[in-house]
Amino acid sequence: MTLQDYILTLRAEADKIKEKTEKQRKKNDEEKQKNKDYYEQLRRDRINGKYGVQWQKLQNRIDMGQTSQRDIFSGEDKSIEAQKVREYRDKNFLSLRKKIEEEKNKEQ
Repeated sequence: MTLQDYILTLRAEADKIKEKTEKQRKKNDEEKQKNKDYYEQLRRDRINGKYGVQWQKLQNRIDMGQTSQRDIFSGEDKSIEAQKVREYRDKNFLSLRKKIEEEKNKEQ
C-alpha cells in the first residue's frame, strides 16, 4: 500500500465517521424536539388543570423558578401540593407493583 492509498483509505474512513456523526446529530436533534414538544404540552396540560389542582399550582411555581420537577419528586419541595403528588405517585407505583406480582404468580 502506498502512502497515497493509505491517505485515501483514511479519508474514506473519516467520511464514514462524519456521515455517521451527522446522522446521529440529526437523530438527537429530532429527539430533543420531540421531548421539547412533549414537555411543553405537559406544561400546558398542568396549567390547564388536566392533572389536578396540585399540578396546576406546582407548574405555576415551576414557571416562576420556585421549584422544579426534580425537587417535587425527590422530596426537596415540602409544599402540601408536592406531598400530595408524591403520595399519588407512590400509591400508583405500589398498585402497579402489585399487579406485576400477580401476573408473575399467574405465570408460575
